[in-house]
Amino acid sequence: MPLPPARAAATSSSPNAPRPFSTTPPTTPATTNGPRSSTTKAASTPKKSAQRGLLSKDIALATRLYGPDPKFNAALVNAVAVARKAGVPKANIDAAIARGQGRSSTGASLETVTLEAMMGGGDSAVSLVIEILTDNRNRALHDVRGIIKKHNAILTPTTFLFERAGRTVLKVGGDDDKDVAAGENSDDFDAVMMQAIEAGADDVEDIGDGMFVVWTPPTLTHKAAQALNLGDLKAQIVESDIVWTPSQEKVRLPDAESAQAFSDFLDAVRDYNDVQGVYANVEQGDVAQEVWDAIEENLDS
Repeated sequence: MPLPPARAAATSSSPNAPRPFSTTPPTTPATTNGPRSSTTKAASTPKKSAQRGLLSKDIALATRLYGPDPKFNAALVNAVAVARKAGVPKANIDAAIARGQGRSSTGASLETVTLEAMMGGGDSAVSLVIEILTDNRNRALHDVRGIIKKHNAILTPTTFLFERAGRTVLKVGGDDDKDVAAGENSDDFDAVMMQAIEAGADDVEDIGDGMFVVWTPPTLTHKAAQALNLGDLKAQIVESDIVWTPSQEKVRLPDAESAQAFSDFLDAVRDYNDVQGVYANVEQGDVAQEVWDAIEENLDS
């Protein structure tokens, strides 16, 4: 079953307490038209790296959920086809398939390493959690710490400002659901909610375009995703991860300069191949839409 190209993000409250079932309206990203300036062209390299990272993540997800054999995994076939069309190198594709099985492309076992960091100061300091999946812990820690230092961020405890939750983003229906706003298709929402409850979900959010976010306890994340995929909904799983969600009020970047510096920092972190997730307690505030889109593209929370 194909994985759609669309991706979604949502926010959460505590996964450990009962959560009310609700719908959340989606945000509409800004679009720009016209000729590309040299500045835009120069900015395309980190954006391309971010896109390749997301496509590799899709491949790893398809492998993790349904196995590495394309004969029995249509989702993997589609994810690989999309990645090839986007110019993702074969080595990256092979590495993503291996990563979905918990190993590196050389067959070495992978381990998850978490780094906690903060950028900025005062009330506008942004806290981050960076998750790394690597076969060389010391090398990865050294490299990512170097990126943090280079961008004037600091290493400091931050996970106490976040909570762990299982998040599965799924799509129900076909292209006819495109441009359908959140809450407009109550039949699909009711169907997703009923099946999500049976799968052990804590909450369901309708984010529009036939897309839904299902929140679960961390231990049920992938089991719930498979149940939603194999059940009557025949839903397409877009994402399924255990994530860090901010547990307290989010912060706003104070000015355009700070926002751009934060965006550049995220680009650099995302460009490191072993980085699997980047979470931050930040919200748009007065940040220009174009800059915020670049920031949001690099965040998993």
